[in-house]
Amino acid sequence: STSTKTPPFSSSPSPQLTHTTPHGTAHIVPILSKSVTSRLAIAVCTLHFSNPLAVPLIRSNTMKKGDVLSVARIAGIMAAKKTSEIIPLCHNIGLSFVGMELEVFDGESTPEEKVQSAKWAGTGQGDAYAWHEGGKNSEIKGEGKPFGRIEIKATVECEGKTGVEMEALTAASVAGLTVYDMCKALDKGMWIEGLRVVRKEGGKSGLWVEGV
Repeated sequence: STSTKTPPFSSSPSPQLTHTTPHGTAHIVPILSKSVTSRLAIAVCTLHFSNPLAVPLIRSNTMKKGDVLSVARIAGIMAAKKTSEIIPLCHNIGLSFVGMELEVFDGESTPEEKVQSAKWAGTGQGDAYAWHEGGKNSEIKGEGKPFGRIEIKATVECEGKTGVEMEALTAASVAGLTVYDMCKALDKGMWIEGLRVVRKEGGKSGLWVEGV
């Protein structure tokens, strides 16, 4: 009788997860037979602030930890280069370019909302900021309101046999986490959202653009 068992790595007309064998074991996808092409991926995310304290200090570069935007850019570049050490089944890719863009937007609150400050009698890092007043039970007004954001975009390129989507996603996410780390003394309620690939070029699938 003819066996119906699917051989490992067989081609199939139906979509399949490429990082697992038919037996369910994880592996790095073989790319030896693939052609080298120019690859590009762009990933984005947004960090939102929950109070009005951080944005002015970021703009004036007076945050006590240092230059928030410059440090986040470097962190994103470093993260892109280390992606294969973080994501278990990613290939180790020789990158030809990593570009990080961080754009600061002021809050969209009403004037009344903007003047409400977060009275936090914190302990540890950040206590020297002049806005500390009140006690532990002080009301934090305006929590969750749109008090500004940072739009983050990572562009990664290479000449290789596999794409750089994961490198772009890792770069954008780590840049956002770095901003959080540098601003957490001022704002405990920051959140990061919208991490996604918005453009991909090269390889068998060619050009892909979000929404097109």
